Amino acid sequence: MTFKNVGLLVFNYKYLIILIFINILGVNLNSQSLDNLNFTSDSCIKNLKDGILIVRLKSEKKKLEYLKNQLDLSKNDVKNSNNIQEVINKTIADRDTFNQTLIAAFEGKYKFSKYNFIYDSDYKEWKENNLPNSKLILKNENHLLKSKDEFYLILKHDNTASGLEALIFIDSKERIIPRSFPNNIRVNNLKVAIWSIGKLEGRNTKNAIRMARAINSKLFSYYRKV
Repeated sequence: MTFKNVGLLVFNYKYLIILIFINILGVNLNSQSLDNLNFTSDSCIKNLKDGILIVRLKSEKKKLEYLKNQLDLSKNDVKNSNNIQEVINKTIADRDTFNQTLIAAFEGKYKFSKYNFIYDSDYKEWKENNLPNSKLILKNENHLLKSKDEFYLILKHDNTASGLEALIFIDSKERIIPRSFPNNIRVNNLKVAIWSIGKLEGRNTKNAIRMARAINSKLFSYYRKV
């Protein structure tokens, strides 16, 4: 083989590699473009209307595991053990009260779309196993996913970037949905603080109803604009 032929072969090989790279890049860009096209405020609200809202509730699993570990380490210290047990009991009670009242409030006040609930401790497994309905809290057929391809958004109980406790809208890829889609619903506000200070009877139920109404109202309000 002559030097000229070797040079031509190398050139063709490099040219082929470049073409393959451009093709792969084009496919990725097209995929990203389609993904970005689907990830807009307008598309999210329209798709949610016929899809399902999955509310991701706190299980406090990591906190409780830590506290129970501390309880084991403090078994010879009765006073400290009692204090830790009190924190465990309060954590469980507060968690269950919040979750149960919110679920009950949704049944009467949320009308925008189909909905269900899942604990954050089950969320990763639910995603990794193609969204099985067995991991969802509500078992009524009206609240279940029809298929793994059904559109859904997540409303997660978490803290905002500024540290405020809130119910935050994200998509299936954990992205905050672009404005003007409703961003989040505060768990606490001035009214809730006043209820708490005054130890208003039924304040947890009233707050859950406030949140469910706010979620429903904000979604409908934005849907009517698009």
